[in-house]
Amino acid sequence: MYQYPKQILTIAQQVQSYIDAGMVITSREDVEKALKSVGVYRLRGYSFQLYDNATKKYVSGTKFEDILKPYQFDQELSVLIFSMIAGFDVLCFYLFSYCYIIFHMSAFILLSVNSF
Repeated sequence: MYQYPKQILTIAQQVQSYIDAGMVITSREDVEKALKSVGVYRLRGYSFQLYDNATKKYVSGTKFEDILKPYQFDQELSVLIFSMIAGFDVLCFYLFSYCYIIFHMSAFILLSVNSF
C-alpha cells in the first residue's frame, strides 16, 4: 500500500505552520474557521506569490487575510459569472425555440418527434 510522504496536520497544526512560515495571524479563530470551511489546499493557490520556496517563508508582513481576500473575491466572481451564464442559457433556449416555431409556422412543431 502507498504511504503518503507528508504528515496529515490538524487545523491547529495548519495554523501553526502558517505562523512558523512567518505569516501574521491576527485572529486564530478566524483562520481556523476559514481552514475548516475552505481547506488549506484550496487556499494554497492564493499564497504562491507571497511565499518564497527557497526560504520556505512568507514575504515579510504577509497576513492570512492576504490569501483569504482573493479567495473570497474569486468565489463572489464565480457566483456572479454563473448567474449570468444561467440567464444566458435560458435566453438562448427561448430564442432557439421561438425562431424554430416561426420558421416552421407552427406552435406545435416542437411536439413532433421528427423535429429532433
